[in-house]
Amino acid sequence: MHGSKPQQPPTNTAAAVSPKQSTEHLAAQQRRLQAHEHIKRLVAKAGRVFAEIDRWDGEEPVGMGEEVQGFLEGFLEEVLVRVETVEEY
Repeated sequence: MHGSKPQQPPTNTAAAVSPKQSTEHLAAQQRRLQAHEHIKRLVAKAGRVFAEIDRWDGEEPVGMGEEVQGFLEGFLEEVLVRVETVEEY
């Protein structure tokens, strides 16, 4: 195009990173990925445990108060109340 600036070639930022920094970055990235995968497995495990709690509570309900429909709902409400309290500090 007429009157436009010539395009600059992209700068190679990798050249400014030392091999040690690159290795540390890759190691940190690998640790984050491993932690993420481990947390995903734990969340799936927790989901299975909550489903089992809900199934048992459906068979023989455990009282959690007049306004609460089931044990799991009461348990999760209690967790929420405690988390909200911590956030206020």
